[in-house]
Amino acid sequence: MLAAVLGMALATLIGAPGQSEARPIDDGSITAPTAERQAEPAMQAQVSGPSYTWRLRNGYTRKCLDHSSSRGLRAFDCNFGPNQIWDIYFGAPGGSHILKNRATGKCLDHSNSYGLRAITCNGGGYQSWWYGTRERYMNHKTSRCLDHSFSYGLRAYGCNGSNYQRWEVNYVSW
Repeated sequence: MLAAVLGMALATLIGAPGQSEARPIDDGSITAPTAERQAEPAMQAQVSGPSYTWRLRNGYTRKCLDHSSSRGLRAFDCNFGPNQIWDIYFGAPGGSHILKNRATGKCLDHSNSYGLRAITCNGGGYQSWWYGTRERYMNHKTSRCLDHSFSYGLRAYGCNGSNYQRWEVNYVSW
C-alpha cells in the first residue's frame, strides 16, 4: 500500500509528460529528483504559484522554523502563527525544494558568505533545499543542513545525521 501511495504522490509531483508548470510538494515526504525539468525558468513561476501550508518543527528541540520582519529567522515555540507557515515548492534545481515563508514572502537561503537567512526569493541554488534522508533539509549549493540546538541556535551546519538536523514537515490547515 505504501508503494502505491508513494507512486501516486510521485506522479503528482512530476506531472504529465509535456507539462511545464512547477507545482509545490503536497505530502511533505517525496523528494525524488525529476529528470528533464528546466530549473531556472520554472523556478520563478513556481515560487509565485499556488502553494500548500506547512510547519517545520525540529525533531529534537521541538521548536518551529519562524521568520518575521521584526525578529528575523529563528527557531521558536510552535504556535501555528503565520510566521511559522512555509510554502514548500517542488521543482527547484536537482529536484530540491524552495521554502517560502507565508507571512513575509521571503525564502530560506544559505550561502557561505552570508550564512542562514530569509531573503527575497530569487530562484538561485542557495535557496534550494533537499529534504530526504533522516528528515533533514540540505542546501543545494553549500551541502549544509538546517540545524537547531539550544547551544548553538538555528544555523546551517555540516550534515552529520544528528537529531538537531531532523525536521518534521507537517501539513497545516490554514
